[in-house]
Amino acid sequence: MSKQKLAIVSITPRQGATTGGFTVRVEGRGFGAGLRVKLGENAVIDLKLIDAHSLEFVAPAASKAGYVDLELQDGEAHTQKNAFRYEAAPPPVIHSVVPSRGPTAGGIDVRILGENFVPWSRVTFQNRRPLSIILLDGNTLEIIPPPGAHGELVDITVTNPDGAETTAKRAFVYDKRFDAKT
Repeated sequence: MSKQKLAIVSITPRQGATTGGFTVRVEGRGFGAGLRVKLGENAVIDLKLIDAHSLEFVAPAASKAGYVDLELQDGEAHTQKNAFRYEAAPPPVIHSVVPSRGPTAGGIDVRILGENFVPWSRVTFQNRRPLSIILLDGNTLEIIPPPGAHGELVDITVTNPDGAETTAKRAFVYDKRFDAKT
């Protein structure tokens, strides 16, 4: 029995935010092992082949809003033009940083409270990456700051995968008085 020709019958949902990170389901035919999928210019994330007629993936971030093609390839290629519409996502917003002081060694839990945080949001502490970042929900990031010098006031920047960012100026201060408490 010969392999069915690649075809796309439906895509659900047909639009989503430029930040990506949401699940898309594609129904069609001819899906098999070795299938590669691109949404716009980017390879999809976490591709799951359910069977020869359906697959799911996590949408990658897009650099701008607008329509993009869905491309399936497994030796032959099938492209559905303007199959998906990326919509501009609201930029992240920082309301507060709790606590706003900490030890020079870093290493404490700090919560960034705000809005529009998404999976794969990046955080910098005065241009340094924190030791860990956990997205608790769309309004809360939990980070462990890197070490810093006593008295250093740092800007904290949150950047979403689509490039939208926000910076809280002088949001955290390293204080050696907290060193003995950790």
